[in-house]
Amino acid sequence: MHRGTQSSNRTDSRTDEDLSRLALFAYQSYLRAYAGIHRTLKQRYFRSSELHLGHVAQSFGIDKGPGEIQRELRSHIRADRSLGRSSQALKIQNNKKNVTTKKVIGGAGNNDNSMENVGE
Repeated sequence: MHRGTQSSNRTDSRTDEDLSRLALFAYQSYLRAYAGIHRTLKQRYFRSSELHLGHVAQSFGIDKGPGEIQRELRSHIRADRSLGRSSQALKIQNNKKNVTTKKVIGGAGNNDNSMENVGE
């Protein structure tokens, strides 16, 4: 029973991390959308000076200040970029292996149609 609890705790922790990450990116997206509102609309209806970033963060379930949020977002973005680079390098490496394997198995100019003549 103890093992299941540990596994469940790890899963819950991972889910919490994923939700926290999503909240940070949603917060960033909201602020970018808010900043993209046309100037005349901002002057009439949306007063940027009255927007409290801490309150906006709390509405996304984030209990951190704007500076800390920005640092955490940067670290997530860096991690994503490095993950993308390493997975891209792995894909390139696998493609090179597949090309080499195809050349060895199929061979250029290998027209030995022995499998086609099996049923005859």
